[in-house]
Amino acid sequence: MSQTKLQAARELIQEKQYAAARAVLETLPTDPAAKQWLAKLNQIAPAYPAPPPISHEAER
Repeated sequence: MSQTKLQAARELIQEKQYAAARAVLETLPTDPAAKQWLAKLNQIAPAYPAPPPISHEAER
């Protein structure tokens, strides 16, 4: 079963559907490959991107 989910996640990643791939991988919390893929996915497409820097221009 986990191989089927990993294959589905791989296809979603190839299609740049990162959120959907993340959702599939998160259903395999004990699978070492899923953990590795999630770590890599978080590098290339973080689930929560960093907020933009705060500009102090408005304070002037």
